[in-house]
Amino acid sequence: MAATPHPAACLRTLPWSPDAPQRKRIAAQIDTTPDLAPPLGGIGAGTLSFGTNGGLAQIALLPWSPSPQQWRGAGISVFQDGEAVALMPPERAAPGWTADVSGTHHALYPKGWHCHSVGTLTVAVEQFSPVFPGGADTDLPAGVVRIHITNAGNRSCTAAVMLSLPNLVGGATPDRVPEGQFADADATGVTLHRRIVGPPGPLDGTMALAVAPMPGVTVTTAAAFDPAADGARLWTRFAEDGRLPPSPAWETGGAFAEHPAPVAMA
Repeated sequence: MAATPHPAACLRTLPWSPDAPQRKRIAAQIDTTPDLAPPLGGIGAGTLSFGTNGGLAQIALLPWSPSPQQWRGAGISVFQDGEAVALMPPERAAPGWTADVSGTHHALYPKGWHCHSVGTLTVAVEQFSPVFPGGADTDLPAGVVRIHITNAGNRSCTAAVMLSLPNLVGGATPDRVPEGQFADADATGVTLHRRIVGPPGPLDGTMALAVAPMPGVTVTTAAAFDPAADGARLWTRFAEDGRLPPSPAWETGGAFAEHPAPVAMA
């Protein structure tokens, strides 16, 4: 099953870049990355934004304070029969990862979707924010990512998808605590949090990557890794069979690694 393009959606062929840089400064304009895709999250609840070319491009956990930057290795990667590719530009992939951004991107808020060809697979990465006209839940701090994979080959194959995001509430701060992993009847995933000292602030809380159970699908998680130090090792393991290394998390420099939370579905 593939995501169906909408005739009113914006369509861009990847890799994409602006025809010309914006030279006219608009008063009170928010600075952002030029290839920003629709944000993922509820209105006023903070958002994440992938790039038009793939990979995490901007966060705005405080709605009035967006932060465009590079988070190496954050985004979607795909495995098929012993080969893996990160669906993002090389400059957004972690060192040692194979990256390929070719494909298309459609945008029609509150949805956006990337379509790629990986080997014999057609991969559609569809994102959705819980924003409904007149709805009571438009401010939910949540987003949905659906990944549709179709095998166009003439034989069966093993395929997997990995989603990796940084710990945006804990990061490499002194108050960070180890990321956690969970698995129950409702979901499997990774929790991202920090140690709260004193009265809770706007960024004190917990985020999670969660995958609902699906027939015939195995979910593996890795609590944390550092793209600069452990990224190539995680990638080698993912490229073997589409699975992630078991817990405990790798450690870098005597502390938990900076970049957490890959979740793979094989």
